[in-house]
Amino acid sequence: MRWYGSWRIRTQLAAIMAVALSPAAVLLVSAYHRSPQGVAWLALVTLLAALLAWRMWRSGPARRLDHVLAVAQALGRGDLSARAPLDEAEHELGPLARALDEAAQALRGSEQQLRDLLELLPLAASITDAEGGVRMVNHQHVALFGYPPESIPDAEAWFRLTQPDPASQHAELAQWRDDLAEAARRGAATPCREYRVRCADGTTRDVEITHRPLGHLGVTVYVDVTERNGRAREHLVSERERLVSQSQASLGTLAGGVAHDFNNLLTTIIGGIELATLANGEDAPGADELRLALSAAQRAADLTSQMLAYSGQGVRQLADVDLGYAARRAAGAMLPVMGERADLNLALASSLPLFRSDPIEIERLIVSLITNGLEAVPADRHGSVTVRTGLAEYDAAALASSRTPRPPRPGAFVWVEVRDDGVGMDDETQRRLFEPFYSTKFAGRGLSLPAVQGIVGSCGGAIFIDSQPGQGTTVRVLFPPDNDGEPCVLVVDDDDDVRDLAVSFATRCGWRAIGVADGAAALAEAARLGRQLRVVLLDLSMPDRDGRAVLADLRALSAALPVVVCSGHDRAEALADLAQLKPSGFLSKPFTMASFEQALQAAALA
Repeated sequence: MRWYGSWRIRTQLAAIMAVALSPAAVLLVSAYHRSPQGVAWLALVTLLAALLAWRMWRSGPARRLDHVLAVAQALGRGDLSARAPLDEAEHELGPLARALDEAAQALRGSEQQLRDLLELLPLAASITDAEGGVRMVNHQHVALFGYPPESIPDAEAWFRLTQPDPASQHAELAQWRDDLAEAARRGAATPCREYRVRCADGTTRDVEITHRPLGHLGVTVYVDVTERNGRAREHLVSERERLVSQSQASLGTLAGGVAHDFNNLLTTIIGGIELATLANGEDAPGADELRLALSAAQRAADLTSQMLAYSGQGVRQLADVDLGYAARRAAGAMLPVMGERADLNLALASSLPLFRSDPIEIERLIVSLITNGLEAVPADRHGSVTVRTGLAEYDAAALASSRTPRPPRPGAFVWVEVRDDGVGMDDETQRRLFEPFYSTKFAGRGLSLPAVQGIVGSCGGAIFIDSQPGQGTTVRVLFPPDNDGEPCVLVVDDDDDVRDLAVSFATRCGWRAIGVADGAAALAEAARLGRQLRVVLLDLSMPDRDGRAVLADLRALSAALPVVVCSGHDRAEALADLAQLKPSGFLSKPFTMASFEQALQAAALA
């Protein structure tokens, strides 16, 4: 039944029409008599009739219909607290009001079910309305981000809290609005985007966020991917380090082979020039040209020496090195070169422990660092280069930033530091600093810094570089002091005969050797020996604990300890199975004394 079909409404309309038509009747009478009093009465009665008609209309169905319409609009906006004010028993619009109330009650029940479901989710989530207001956040949301619900009334408040930088806040909020508009248009979820979020405690987390419209509401889900990204970054760093190590090993092998061949050629060239000079005399025609050729050949010999140092294959005369003495000799050699460009300052500690290396190599290393510092000073100003030495303890965390291929084990180190006030280096330059032949000065500069890396790595030391553009550069080189006792090889094998043979081989090769039969004894000896332990020879097949488990325990004790695994199984298969534990080498059974010595020497110098 239509609303205007009700008898009560029809009666009200008839009364309104009667009152509205009464002025017309008065107008006809007044016009007939042409009386001024009739015109006045006409105006008064018309006004009263209009007011009465308006009042009767507003107190009737229109007002009640406006109320129902207001309730419907409120429900459409998501205001589920709206109620229809009509009494269904007294007014014809009552059934419509009751239907709206029932719809509102059903919506309130659905929203409560959605709230209960969100609380059961193991992920952080929130409910938002059509205007972006946050209606609810679950307990996982509060636990993850730390913000109380009242502090995030809408999406803009959320981005202000979690994106403190105005530029990123504006960009992220604009992207979020675009995603919401597209999702509403398609009726689908927004793309899953990753955001860097600042939590209430000041920490930052990586979070993937997606939003799904659900009628007048929407659900936003937040997935914490911080740990996943951290593992990915660690894997990327580890893979990059592995590739760098492999490339450096390949370059070292190539450089060593080329240097050996060039040394043979240069020996003949230098010897021939000297013989020609002796045969013809120093004043003979062409003697100056021979001296020039000899000087060039000797510089080429120096270059091959640097290549051998980089590859770790140079001929080294090991002795106890006094770092302070080496620094003074290097500084003395550089004083004539400094000239007017820079001052050379020394701050050398006294009574430093000695360490084992080639003294000539160490002096050349310091000369190379001073030369780099001098060349970093701009030609248009006077600078300074400072050389310092000292003794300090370093833990594993500090040594992890060493620029050597493998960081050394923690402990005490003597160090030499060269600091300049030159132009400094940016991150890209520092990243490529130890690449062979890389230079910011001019092509073909040489292998000075790669040679430094090779020398320090062979000594079991570390290199640290601190530089910023315009703020100079500081290079610190560490060497382990030779106060840990005689270097030792630890042989771990459950077979008595094999173990005794390996100990005999190690002794004949100049090592002090200790043999143990199982993993527990190996760990005890490794802890006792400390830095005296230079190499471990580990059998992979043992009855109680196999070599893989023992290697994992040794890696937990010292990540930098060289460990050569020994097995009669296939080399590629064994190394692939142990890749994550990073063994330093592989020795196939049965082995000879030559292969035994080669494997241990390669691991000790790695």
